Amino acid sequence: FFFQAEDGIRDIGVTGVQTCALPIYLELTAQLRGTQGEIFRATQFLPIASALGLLPTLDRCVIDAALRSMSEQNHLPERVSLNIALQSMLDTDFRQHLMQLLDAHRASAKRLTVELNAYAACREPQQTLRFAQELAQFGTGFALDHVDLDHQTLALVHELRPNYLKLAPTLTREVADREDTRFILDSLLNVLRPLNIPVIALGVEEAALMAMLRSRDFSGYQGYIGGHPEPIETDQATR
Repeated sequence: FFFQAEDGIRDIGVTGVQTCALPIYLELTAQLRGTQGEIFRATQFLPIASALGLLPTLDRCVIDAALRSMSEQNHLPERVSLNIALQSMLDTDFRQHLMQLLDAHRASAKRLTVELNAYAACREPQQTLRFAQELAQFGTGFALDHVDLDHQTLALVHELRPNYLKLAPTLTREVADREDTRFILDSLLNVLRPLNIPVIALGVEEAALMAMLRSRDFSGYQGYIGGHPEPIETDQATR
């Protein structure tokens, strides 16, 4: 496992977050270790796994290991997030297995938020709504990742009420350069404020962009400015 923090953006200093409205999440990602010890990043193996229909199996292994790590490692933050594939969400066996895992790890399940790509969620809105309801039975959160500003996504957000949204990195980068993007994002933030849905900016790498985000109503950020992904060494994760 590797992790990268999703930090609150309020009162951020040089060394990190002092206070924030949004709880600090830790996003867990997985990499594969080969028989010779070589590391394979997700960008290398996910396309192959997708083509072979293996994403549900892969996501099952990741979530199983994540829940075990959350139970065994007291230094992990209260809130942990991880991303699953649309292929997994649509797989009946995966859904059943996931609900069994959450039932078996109820304390950890309440600390977990499952993220789904917003474009994928819009392709299957009714399945997404049912999936979020299933997670909620165990206190597990649901969030949308890589959110764009299309009408279909915004309509789903109103019905789904996710725990938070992660803004697509392309839009985050445009905040510093394009007045029209800033206007649209400000409108989005105004719409989401009464719904209490935090917005996290993805791909934040520069101090100037951080300052601009802070001057608006973003709740958090994720990116290299907050640190590169770091390994979590556990027996389960390194096998």
